Amino acid sequence: MVIDVTQNEFVDIVQHYGIWNGQKYDLCSQILNASNNGVLLYQLTHLISIQNSQNSRIVIGSNNFTNLSITGPLIFMEESDYSNQNVIIQNIFRLIHGYVNSNAIQVQRKGIYFGGNLLISGNHFSKIAGCPTVQAGAIMVGIIYLNSTGRDSLSLNLPEESQSMLSQQLSPDPLYAFSHQSYGNLYLNSNTAILENNTFINMSMGVARQIGNQMAKGALIKFVNIPHAQISSSTFINIGAYTVEHSRQLQAKLFGISEELISSNEKTELNLGQVPENKAFMKTYLSTSLICGHGMSKLILGPSNKFSNIWLIDKFNSFDRYQLQGIILYLEQFKGDLTIGGEQGGTTIDSITGFINPQTIERFKNWDPQMYPQVMLNDKMIQGAGSILFNIHNNSNSFDKIIIQNLHITVMHHRSIERGNTLAPSIISTTTNSSLASTPVNVTLSGIQIYNSSFDGSSGYFELQAQTPILDNINMDNVGSWDMLSEKSLKGLEVKEAIQINSVSSSIFVVSIIDEYASGVLQFSNSSFTHINTLPILQIQAKQFEDQTKLINITDVLVSKCLPDREGDLPPSALFQIAIQGQDNVQMEIQVSKVRIEDTQSKYGIFNIHGGQVSSIAISTSVFKRMKGYYSSILYLNDQPATSIVFQLCIFIGNSMTFIDNDVYLVTEDNDASDEYDQVSLFNFERVKNVTFIDCVARDNHFASNGSFLYLSVYSEVTLQGCSFTRMSSYKGGVIFAFHKSIVSIFDCKFTDNRAIDAGVILASESSSVNISSSVFQYNKAIYNGVFKFQNILQFQQTPVNSLITGQNLETQLANQIKYQSSDSLITQYLQAIELMKQNLQMLSLEEVLKFINLRLF
Repeated sequence: MVIDVTQNEFVDIVQHYGIWNGQKYDLCSQILNASNNGVLLYQLTHLISIQNSQNSRIVIGSNNFTNLSITGPLIFMEESDYSNQNVIIQNIFRLIHGYVNSNAIQVQRKGIYFGGNLLISGNHFSKIAGCPTVQAGAIMVGIIYLNSTGRDSLSLNLPEESQSMLSQQLSPDPLYAFSHQSYGNLYLNSNTAILENNTFINMSMGVARQIGNQMAKGALIKFVNIPHAQISSSTFINIGAYTVEHSRQLQAKLFGISEELISSNEKTELNLGQVPENKAFMKTYLSTSLICGHGMSKLILGPSNKFSNIWLIDKFNSFDRYQLQGIILYLEQFKGDLTIGGEQGGTTIDSITGFINPQTIERFKNWDPQMYPQVMLNDKMIQGAGSILFNIHNNSNSFDKIIIQNLHITVMHHRSIERGNTLAPSIISTTTNSSLASTPVNVTLSGIQIYNSSFDGSSGYFELQAQTPILDNINMDNVGSWDMLSEKSLKGLEVKEAIQINSVSSSIFVVSIIDEYASGVLQFSNSSFTHINTLPILQIQAKQFEDQTKLINITDVLVSKCLPDREGDLPPSALFQIAIQGQDNVQMEIQVSKVRIEDTQSKYGIFNIHGGQVSSIAISTSVFKRMKGYYSSILYLNDQPATSIVFQLCIFIGNSMTFIDNDVYLVTEDNDASDEYDQVSLFNFERVKNVTFIDCVARDNHFASNGSFLYLSVYSEVTLQGCSFTRMSSYKGGVIFAFHKSIVSIFDCKFTDNRAIDAGVILASESSSVNISSSVFQYNKAIYNGVFKFQNILQFQQTPVNSLITGQNLETQLANQIKYQSSDSLITQYLQAIELMKQNLQMLSLEEVLKFINLRLF
């Protein structure tokens, strides 16, 4: 059978269920009143109702639905044998106020576990809201389980949101087409409900409410017990939670009465003249999400969707992990694959700034904060969104694969009223509280751009758990410090700054690799982060299980101009931080390459590891430029973070401050200018061994206190091989300062044009050891000890002894290139050697110097 309902006008049809209470009309409260003896009998009316048809091709297209208010959804389609092809295409739904279930469309099947053969395409929805008894603002698609649905749901003819009956994911079916005389080829999928090319503007979502023993969610679009669904190429603009304000506006237009004559309900209205955090407005008749899915196994939210100014009333329990809200998506009883975005086109999300925004200020007269500026000073003020974008971390969910691709986010402001370590992140969390066995195998984030956004009281943006997480082509700029009050409608207002608690750890990505898989790889590549105040970029939570080995591969990542809002609030590190849980070290290999970090400030530098050790850290072909830190600028380690740490083919550029030779004359007998040398070293290691620098270049770090490149202490050991150090300066030890039983081994290195007040290149003391081989020291200067100064060291060794000290290494007051404070006779012999070098003005090998004084040092 073929059923075509096309090119019709359905206008100006209303059903009036309001009552007059003596002062105002109450249009919604009576709609679900039970009849006598508590028997639930509801009369649901529809404009188009198609039920119990078989083997039918149903097309509802090019109709105009305007100025309508009836008890049930305008279009109701139901079947029991999965033989129909259902198409709703190119209709206009405008100025509609519903009473029950869904405002516009409800499609469902009974007792069948297939949700495909449905196409909803090219429709335009605008100016739609409903009573608090409406669950879906626009579309509801569901399956009713006949043997397990309660009487409340059955009486409303609703699919129940109870335990999912899905046992496995359906195999994907290809699209198939049939031809229609008006619409050409129409493509359906037997297993997937398809919503594409639809537009939704200026609408309210449905309301979450208790139905029987189940909490039914409130959304604009709902899928209940539908195995597979896809929403693509659709536009959502100015979609908000249920409010009395929007409902009254539409009711006034539909029924031709003044808004003042329409009563409110338990929710009440927002009045910014009062602080509303504990009012019914914040807690009553709440919407759940723009899109809700229950009992699904596959959802594709893309490609090419646009979401603009989507908001919830979500300040109650904001960002609590158990908050039953998500701005764009909420899932429960989901078992399978989730895709957000897609390869074929970008999905954009913009203007996520909470329910106080330019659109609502314009539409709702009491929502204008300019009328009540004093309220903005309350620290529980309501600006900013209060819930996660994609809420998929419900304990009932388990995922095989999650893909987020080509997602572009801009002008997003989240704000958490509460503070704590249990908060949900801003965008998505794949971490549930269920067993480790439910950890997704693959989580992939690629092609993600986030600009001009912030999260006040942040606990991070992405929280990921997977066996193989992949982060690729992530670009973020001006995130964290973006000011929501730059919006024209909010300019000039003062807002009390959110209280930050130090225990709250904030990162762009929080990745958990706590699972029972034998191995796993975290890949992070081709990404850039500029003007970010939420660091480190990557925070990793790790725990060792048996003999598993994890690999972290970071390559082609830029971190630039990332500075805290307040100088004292330094993040722990810039690139990554690892928190090791349990008592065992973690078998984890970290490989970092082609990374560039510049003009970025953190407490410890590149990375920070606490709670234990990883196997190895290898950093290669990377550039670190003008970094700032509390203890050092590039990296501070105060305990052994890894069995071995290797830097290879890296470039280290310091603070690039201007240093001239006159600066070494700041210190005289009458003037101690040590306070001028107040900068930190590039590297600072305490109790750290097995650190190697190979073929690296360090330059232009000036005015350090001790050791412009390396400050080494407390049994630390570092090897320098094939490296060059140029234009470095410090008060003591122009390049290296080693003390307290530390060891520095130098092979085939070159030290050029370095400066210090004392010891132009190396100062070692307190039972430390220095080993030098095949190295060159040229054009270095100091007031005292132009190249070396060794005090109470255990060992100074050259093996082989073929390093070069040129005649151009100078000290301005004493002619002692090497000062070894053990005996006066040794100092005298060194003075003679240096005098000879100065007289000849030629390069002498260190071996020749030692032969001259007939002395070897061990």
